[in-house]
Amino acid sequence: MNITAALLGLFGPFLVWPLEKLLPYPHIIEELFKVLVVFFVIKTKPTLKEGLKSVIWAGILFASTETVLYSINIASYGNPSLLFTRLFATAILHCLTFAIIFVLGRRKMGLLVGFFLAVLIHSLYNRYI
Repeated sequence: MNITAALLGLFGPFLVWPLEKLLPYPHIIEELFKVLVVFFVIKTKPTLKEGLKSVIWAGILFASTETVLYSINIASYGNPSLLFTRLFATAILHCLTFAIIFVLGRRKMGLLVGFFLAVLIHSLYNRYI
């Protein structure tokens, strides 16, 4: 597993949170961050299996940290009983979008296509969940 991807996944929500407070487009900011993480993973030239393992772990860690941030503000933004549901759903979302960016990013112009597809999925998730 790529340790850089894991650490960025773990601390990523703390890094993007200030930007999300300034710009009301968390789906775009988070997916740009994921492109950066995937870029570092691709640079190491992993096999498909190794790369997917790295980005899926980054997605799990990202979702976990994001849920911790969410739980800090739970009184203002939601219901504590939904915390585990949120953790599960966001873990799937972040793993999926990381994987899409990684798989498509291995080809020319793939990071850009992966980014736009991930933004679309994340935007739909935010709107309907």
